[in-house]
Amino acid sequence: MASQRKRGLFTIGLLSNCNGLMGMLAGLQKSGRDWKPLRVGLVYCDAHGDFNTPETTLSGMLGGMPVAVSTGLCLSRLRMECGLDPSLPTKYVTMLGLRDLDPLERELMDRTEVKHITVEDMKILSPSIDLEIKRLSSLVDLIYVHVDLDVLLPEEVPGHNLRVEGGPSSRELADALARIFEYPKMAAFGVASYPAGRDPDRKTLKAVHNLRKSITSLPTKYVTMLGLRDLDPLERELMDRTEVKHITVEDMKILSPSIDLEIKRLSSLVDLIYVHVDLDVLLPEEVPGHNLRVEGGPSSRELADALARIFEYPKMAAFGVASYPAGRDPDRKTLKAVHNLIRGVLEGLKNRDKRQRLG
Repeated sequence: MASQRKRGLFTIGLLSNCNGLMGMLAGLQKSGRDWKPLRVGLVYCDAHGDFNTPETTLSGMLGGMPVAVSTGLCLSRLRMECGLDPSLPTKYVTMLGLRDLDPLERELMDRTEVKHITVEDMKILSPSIDLEIKRLSSLVDLIYVHVDLDVLLPEEVPGHNLRVEGGPSSRELADALARIFEYPKMAAFGVASYPAGRDPDRKTLKAVHNLRKSITSLPTKYVTMLGLRDLDPLERELMDRTEVKHITVEDMKILSPSIDLEIKRLSSLVDLIYVHVDLDVLLPEEVPGHNLRVEGGPSSRELADALARIFEYPKMAAFGVASYPAGRDPDRKTLKAVHNLIRGVLEGLKNRDKRQRLG
């Protein structure tokens, strides 16, 4: 875990049960550049608190204790054997979806600084999610997000032995995780308690894939649409609920300052930017062989001028062109349009290099 992090890699842990928590935390704690342990926060998604100690437990299960162990409340020798030293202060722990605690476990947790994001917060994507992750991020160097699959609705984990009513669906949890993973200190993700051999319809596997997609997809605020003008009604409704931004055809035609404002905004959020052009964005007469032409687009020269402006910004890292109608371009109109776009990109890169040399 530590070596993965030191190499700049993001780790996804597939854990047999929640006792793997201590190892994940220990690895992150030791992933710094020197001997000093990093401050690691924990977002713990579980129907149960796993906050029992040998004195509070009703079941005697070690699997009901890993958060208590990790926060130094019991079994210190086990924690030290796992390499987790020092223990996590309880204010570094956020519980997500918790709804089943033993009586003495609840009493113990209530005396700590553990924070909570409720199932209802997840279902409505409450602003309290952002407030809590901002609080946690201000205290620590890295954050590990751990999911025990019993946090989900029982019908999505039919083979799990510790199902609890009242959970979020995998899509609701995925939406909350997508929000959480927009924060830069999220360093690793773990999924525990997949009921291998007890998932004949693969319902739980599908739920896991929903969660995985939420952390590997782009936040919508990282997306800028350029030249968009044809949306299905429900597609428009969906996009309107996101943080996707837009540069209009009119912006391109007049090289509006809004182009620079938007690229500066996007550049402030990300490390690299990919620019993708589907040729149906152009005027229909420049792509006569394209099957999905739409009126009202820019000419290839207008788009090329906009691309030249965009590629002057240093975070532009790659350029792609899609949907060339091979075999349906007898006059090479579309090929000429592609050449115009490439010239625009090269012009922007040339101007960028010139600026960098000058200062």
